[in-house]
Amino acid sequence: MNREPTTPAEELDFYRQAENQTPQGTPRRRRPPLPGPVPMRFPQHMVEQVRARAETDKNPSGDEIESMALDFEQREFTTDELSKIKRTRR
Repeated sequence: MNREPTTPAEELDFYRQAENQTPQGTPRRRRPPLPGPVPMRFPQHMVEQVRARAETDKNPSGDEIESMALDFEQREFTTDELSKIKRTRR
């Protein structure tokens, strides 16, 4: 009887056997990593908010703009989408 391994030790023993090392299904190619940073386009209302704050402050801090961008990301993207964005920023 062939069953799936449930513990790391069983998994190690399972995959040591040659018959459990053959690929299953059709092969899939991984997508290549992105070549560089991906520009992020903000909606017009967000740009207007940043400009309005810049007008009142005349010297907006980078922290304030970063905070607005993070708020926007959390409102507009799912957790999975955010993790993909964060990986491409490195």
